[in-house]
Amino acid sequence: MKVTKKQRINSIFYILIQFEQMIDGSTDVTEETYRNYLDRVNVWYLGRGDEEIGYAIEGLKKMGKDVSHETVRRIVFHMIDILNKEVP
Repeated sequence: MKVTKKQRINSIFYILIQFEQMIDGSTDVTEETYRNYLDRVNVWYLGRGDEEIGYAIEGLKKMGKDVSHETVRRIVFHMIDILNKEVP
């Protein structure tokens, strides 16, 4: 099954949603589940050869919850911009 560009973008945007839910504490998203999601997405992108996105995800994982919402938002939208520039 081929993953569409929209699905790839959604997987990246979900990083921001997971971070917000982790910080908010109103859901069952913990730092561990957030990092687990980052791991899964990172393996997929590195496997595809998208090293720039993989490195950004790895950086977010290393920072965990010790990073500002603004930084996570900027990184997520930077990765989405990279994906938008790819050929469909």
